Formats: sequence, C-alpha cells, structure tokens
Amino acid sequence: MSEVKRIKRKKKPRIVEFFTEMDPTKLVLGITSAVVIILAIIVAVVIIVNDNKPETKPTSGKAGTTEVSASAADGGTVPLTAVQGVEVESTTENSISLKWKKVPGAEGYNAYLKTPQAVMYTIAKSVSGENALKCTIGDLEQGENYSVYVTPFRGDDEYTSDYSIQNTYTLPEKPAVTALSTDSDGSIKIEWTPNEKAGGFRVDYKTAESDNFLTGNSQDLPGGIDCSATFRDVEQYREYDFKVCAYIISDGKKYETSSEIYTVTADPNGNTPDEIIDPNKPMVALTFDDGPAGNASEKILDVLENNNAKATFFMVGANAVGNPDNLRRKVELGMELGNHTWDHKNYGDDVDSEEITKACEGIKETAGRRPTCFRSPGGITTDKILAECKKQRMPAYYWTIDTEDWKSRDSKKIYDAVMNNVKDGDIILMHEIYDSTADAVAKIVPELKERGFQMVTCRQLVIAKTGKLPVPGTEYRFVNNIDNGKNKTVQE
Repeated sequence: MSEVKRIKRKKKPRIVEFFTEMDPTKLVLGITSAVVIILAIIVAVVIIVNDNKPETKPTSGKAGTTEVSASAADGGTVPLTAVQGVEVESTTENSISLKWKKVPGAEGYNAYLKTPQAVMYTIAKSVSGENALKCTIGDLEQGENYSVYVTPFRGDDEYTSDYSIQNTYTLPEKPAVTALSTDSDGSIKIEWTPNEKAGGFRVDYKTAESDNFLTGNSQDLPGGIDCSATFRDVEQYREYDFKVCAYIISDGKKYETSSEIYTVTADPNGNTPDEIIDPNKPMVALTFDDGPAGNASEKILDVLENNNAKATFFMVGANAVGNPDNLRRKVELGMELGNHTWDHKNYGDDVDSEEITKACEGIKETAGRRPTCFRSPGGITTDKILAECKKQRMPAYYWTIDTEDWKSRDSKKIYDAVMNNVKDGDIILMHEIYDSTADAVAKIVPELKERGFQMVTCRQLVIAKTGKLPVPGTEYRFVNNIDNGKNKTVQE
C-alpha cells in the first residue's frame, strides 16, 4: 500500500481569523465607532489649542491692560491712545459735565465714576461719535465727592492702559429759608432746611442799601440738622438782607450754593412771630388792594385789631405816602405791607420797573420798612414784573376768592362771596377803599374766627403750608398746594 503524503496547511494570522469569522454587520459597526472616536479626539485637540491662544482684544466697557494696535487685517488703523485734556466743565446739585480732547480713531468714549466709599469705578455715561467730546452725568447724589476718568473705544475695543483721574463734586441742595424774624431785643434769627450732606453752612448779611455782602458779616456753621443762626450785632429799625450758603469741601476747597436773598427789619415790635400760627388748623389770608384812602381803611383796621386778626395790604404807593398815620398803624398791628405799583395806571406789559421801585421807596420812607410782597394791577403778571419783584426781594400773590367788591359795592354780596366759598388756604381779594367792604369785613372776620379759621398774612400762609419762606420772584396762585404747577416763577 502506497503511503499518503499529508500537506500541512499554513495557519491564518489571528487578526485575519478574527475579522473573517466576525459577523459582517458587527464588523461595519465596529469600524464606524472607531472612526467617530478618532474624530472626537481630533476636535478636542483643536479646541484645547485655540483656547490657549493669547487674547488680543479686551471687551468694551471692561477694565483691561491691552493696547489696541494696528494690524494688517484692519488696514493699518491708528492705535487708540489715552484721552487727554479731561476737564470738569460744570457741576450742579445732581450732575457733572465733562469735556475732553479727541482721540484719533476713537468711535466713542466711556466716562467712569465712583464715590470715595466705592471700591470700583463703573461706566456712568457712554457717548458715540468721533466728535462726541463732552457729556453730562446726571441723577447723582447732591453734596457728594466723585472721581471720574474717560476712555476711548472703537467697536469692541477700549483703551484702558492709561487714564487721568479727575476729582470733582456735586453741589449741596440750595438751602430754603424757613423763618426770618426779630426778637424783642432787636436781634435777627434765621432758620433754614437741614442738609446732612453739606460740609457746612455760611449765613451772609448786609444792610439793604449796600450793594455787596461783606465777608466779615457772616457766620460759619457746621453741616447737619441744627440749622439756625442769631445775629445780635445789628442796628434796630434798620433793614438787612440775608442769604444762607451751603458748601461742600472738595480737594481742600469750598464750593457753595446759596438761598434766595431775604430782607428783614431789625424791629423788636414789628414782626408777628410765625410760631403763633398753627399749621394744623384752617387759615385764610385776607388781602386788601388800592389803599389806603378814606375812613374805610381805618374801619377795617379796627375790626382786625379787635379780633387779633392779620391781613396783607397791597397799597398804591402814592396813596400810602399820602396817609402816613395809616401806614404806621398797619406796622404797629403787625400787618404785612404790599406793593401795588405807584399809581395803578398801567397793567401787564405796560407796567415798568420804575412804578414798582418808586412804590417800594415811598412805602419804606413813610412806614420805616419796605413792602415784603407785590400784587399786579388787575392780577396781570408778566415775567418782567416778576424779574423786578425778585430784584426787590418780593414774592407776588394772586387770589383764590375774588369778592368783586369793586363791582357790587354791596356788603351782603361781599359777605356771601367769602362765607359761601371759603376754605383752608384761600387768599381772599378785597379793597380797603370802599365803605361797603369795611361793613362786610365787620361781619366776615368774627364769623371766620367762630368757624375756627386763623386770619394770617400771605407770608404766614406760605410758611404754614410749605414750611418755607415765600420765594422772591414767584407769584403764588394757590398756596394750599404750592407744588401743583399753578404758581408762576420768574424765568431767568
């Protein structure tokens, strides 16, 4: 038997054997998964590399230290530089205005601001435009110190490597004088609204005939809530002008704002203390125009004196000068003296400053004191009239009840016009030159008193209803709510 020769087969590599024996579907899925894993690794590597590249542009509005430079991509744009020439143009009680020089290539500017108490600066104002070289930062706290600086930006790039910090401030609120009176010893006391933000106050005064306040005639007082001062070194029966200044100290210097100027006579007998007025009880201001003349004025004064009532008399200058005894009696009784022009011939735009000043001077010469308020003939008040009133330190008054006594000359109609309409805070218009008005007043005053009304001067009414002295150059039309927009103030 012949021998059979066996041939030994070559064994397949194990990897090949693995794939040839694998199910085709599983093979495809395995290859696909491997490719996905490889691609994921590549993407991750790319992200890591990009994240570790250095940043070249800071975000606009955020602090950074990288200078924005030119590149080939932006066509060789001029690099931004620091803002030069930053100046504080002006400050008010709640705003700061800045200006600066142009930075070539800048598309706008950011103004940063902080108080001494703050840790970081914040953007207070941003302006756009290559020629936007000033801005006003508003809605700030009054009487505060601030630090500011300005940076340029272009697109999302902002240059913050270098800047110049300016120290500045907002002014304290203008003080509002709440009382100005004389004591029995002839001294003058002034009071005003408190302001804890103010670094301090200064009260300046001068004689009314002097042109300027003298530095030596003043008192410096600390800021806070004790806001009053008494002046004893004054000459009795002489008129003085007063103003209150509130100041802030910034970089060692004082910056101030001042109240309106108020005039008072150092007369121990002339002023009715404002403290006797109860602001919680109803009150009215009786006012009388056109006098004094005839017996009617004396009858009216008799009624007021007998009922301890006060009133305001808007007098025609020529009539006042012609009745000196009547004027002096009004002063003795604590009545308020008002100006109604010299001769009551002109109205509205035809009233000139001389008609007002001549009446002021005539009344002062005759009564020993200036009138403290004004009423326009016919109630027609212009900006020109109010400007002169401000110059003469006088507020103006309209009325809320017109009795039309000049038309009716009927005491019952006058009485009804008042008693059927009167309410707290009214300013009642009458005339002191008619006997019919005097007869009506004889009934009106006792009945108002019986109804619980206080009869006060216009000045006292404003103080009681607002807590502040009347402002010269303002016409009060509805005192019960001074802020309702019905009062008229001179336009500067």
